[in-house]
Amino acid sequence: MKSFNSNLDEGYLYYEAIAKNEPIKKPLPQCKKIPVLLRLYQKEDIKILKLKGLASLRRQRLLHLSKEALRQGALLTQEDLVLLLCTSPSTVKRDIINLTKEGVIVPTRGYMKDIGRGISFRSQIIKFYIQGYSISEIGIKMEQPLDIIEKSLRDYKQTVDLNNKKIPLKNIHLIAGLSIKLIKEYLKM
Repeated sequence: MKSFNSNLDEGYLYYEAIAKNEPIKKPLPQCKKIPVLLRLYQKEDIKILKLKGLASLRRQRLLHLSKEALRQGALLTQEDLVLLLCTSPSTVKRDIINLTKEGVIVPTRGYMKDIGRGISFRSQIIKFYIQGYSISEIGIKMEQPLDIIEKSLRDYKQTVDLNNKKIPLKNIHLIAGLSIKLIKEYLKM
């Protein structure tokens, strides 16, 4: 178990989050959790609150907490964010949707593991690629290693090629090893 310095600046909190390599088929209570150190409060928060309001501060925290957990090898769920931010599930979902519309990636477990109805992070990689971003720019923007970006591009190209050959969706799923949801997202692009 990681040990943390007890002389930390104010505003930090210790939290146990699901390890980012845990598979989606594993029930959450059985997933390995790892300790992460999250900064819940920063001096700049007062300025953001005064200038932009409570919703902007909450969105900034939501994004910051998610990225901080990811950098430490964990993924927060939307439920974690509800607890950490003392807000409702609908507010967290709405904030994530609004940030996504602004082109900001919130690396929650659902997003990174392609769980749920939102656009997958792999589709976001393809969107950035189509917009002309380089592979390294996408990696930086999405905080993903280049091999994941490259694999997503290969999967996208394979999906489009198979579709152009009139291969049925269920067969593309079997050949490419991708979810039907992701295949449909790729084909919409």
